[in-house]
Amino acid sequence: MSDGRPATSLILDLAAAQAALRATELEGTRAALRADGREIEDDMVLAWPEFTHAATTAQLQRETDGLLHTIGLTGPGLPQVLRMLEDGRLDEVARPLFPDAAPEELPELFPTPLEVLMNLAAVRAGQATFRHSWSDPAELVASDGSPLDLTKVAERAITDPRGATAALAELGIGIWRA
Repeated sequence: MSDGRPATSLILDLAAAQAALRATELEGTRAALRADGREIEDDMVLAWPEFTHAATTAQLQRETDGLLHTIGLTGPGLPQVLRMLEDGRLDEVARPLFPDAAPEELPELFPTPLEVLMNLAAVRAGQATFRHSWSDPAELVASDGSPLDLTKVAERAITDPRGATAALAELGIGIWRA
């Protein structure tokens, strides 16, 4: 049963609480955009869909940077990884990520981190964005709003890196973007 008082009556200093929330929003927006290589105006606060995309892209970039660091690569890593796969060097590229895996397990394990690189390339190419949701994790979607799942392309890259590169190009995704 409601007592009729507005919820704001539970906050002792509403103006101070609003100012603190605004400062937190601004700092979160700045951090997300900075990580995405963009800057904002002093008082700009992103709408939730854009904030979700910027923050999730920043997280994807950090994950990609970690993968490439572990593998021992710098710069755009996807072309380097695909070249290594083309040269038959799956063990060399995957072993740092899965040091305890048997060699025959690597073709099954490596598509997952490879898909991370491909997802970042899709976002950086402007062919994908992260869809905001209040009830589910952010979802990677294509420009038309349909879910973008690059799992099969990543799996194909293990045995046919050139074919996977062509499949990405058909989607408008340049491999040099991640």
